[in-house]
Amino acid sequence: MIIESWQARYRFQREVELEDLGAKLDDSLPSSPRIEKKAPPKQGAALSPRRLSAPSLQGSLGPQSFYRYLGHNPAVPEWTAGFWACAFAFLAAVAPRFDIRPPSFSREEIYVLSFSSNSQALPRLSDQTIAPGQRHIPTERLAVEHIYHTYGHLTVNQTRQVLLTERYPDLMAYVKIVAKIYMARDAFCQMCDDIVNQELCALRDSPEACVPC
Repeated sequence: MIIESWQARYRFQREVELEDLGAKLDDSLPSSPRIEKKAPPKQGAALSPRRLSAPSLQGSLGPQSFYRYLGHNPAVPEWTAGFWACAFAFLAAVAPRFDIRPPSFSREEIYVLSFSSNSQALPRLSDQTIAPGQRHIPTERLAVEHIYHTYGHLTVNQTRQVLLTERYPDLMAYVKIVAKIYMARDAFCQMCDDIVNQELCALRDSPEACVPC
């Protein structure tokens, strides 16, 4: 599949982009202290590249930030914002007649989605029963399950504790960011279906003969 062929390229591309993005976030985030510039190295001194990882921002943003839930490992390409931005760009290239609008991600969201979650740092969720009748957003429920996928299976009540109570505000902020990947994926699949259906209709003698899926 075309999507699978992009994985290797993004593993290298994200390494370069994250260093630049992380440096910009150090200056743009309100709770992030400015980094003092060091004097340039003396001539002949060995240079070591600055590598930025998620924990480098955890301390500067305070213990209440959801950055503490990020691990050291990069996220799988399909779970990054850049992957879906390029997927929509590819779709726009093969179907230029269609109005294809890529998803929008902030710089902070791009950075957060570039790392996988740290199961050891995630809060242990209560299994207390939530009163029935309250509704949650399906993409956010899937986001909770993805964040905890290395931790283990969550019960319905544990998931609802995050989505329907105010006990985990930082985790809920993290969930909303991850949910945007699900929304981008669903929008991409729907756009692919629309393009295929309309192109098939154009190839047939009678447009009325095309039955949408």
